[in-house]
Amino acid sequence: MKRFLILPVMALFIWGVFLVPQPLMAATPDMEILSKKLYLEADLAFKNKELEKANDLLTQSLLANPANADAFFLKGHLSNLNEDPAEGLRLISRGLNINPKDLKALLWAGEAAVTLEDFEEADVHLKRLEKLCGDCTEQQTLLLMIEDADTQDKVALDKPKQSEE
Repeated sequence: MKRFLILPVMALFIWGVFLVPQPLMAATPDMEILSKKLYLEADLAFKNKELEKANDLLTQSLLANPANADAFFLKGHLSNLNEDPAEGLRLISRGLNINPKDLKALLWAGEAAVTLEDFEEADVHLKRLEKLCGDCTEQQTLLLMIEDADTQDKVALDKPKQSEE
């Protein structure tokens, strides 16, 4: 009787091993190299204003290595430039989870937050920049963007009051 139970139990166990999703493995060294190569090609395409090609190469780079922070940063910046700042901020944030000290990425995340008028989020990135680099170019650029957006908001709020008078 025990013999007859062992076979079905073993079959279910073996079947379950293949059907249950396995956790993602880290990229192999070859895939990391491929991802870096694709990222560099995408960066060149971006600089040459071949934005669709850059986006496709970045997607391939992230498929080869989902831990390529630079690819997340550039793809997020590209999304922000393509008028999808929410997606841009999401992608840059994923990259910042991998590499939280990238100054350019913190600037780009802050820019996307300002575009979304999420000044609390922009301020978080500004404070991180201040902590990492003090009064560096990235920090000053983001500070000016936030101040400029805040000034524009105040002007927009004052216009209806002036028209009522």
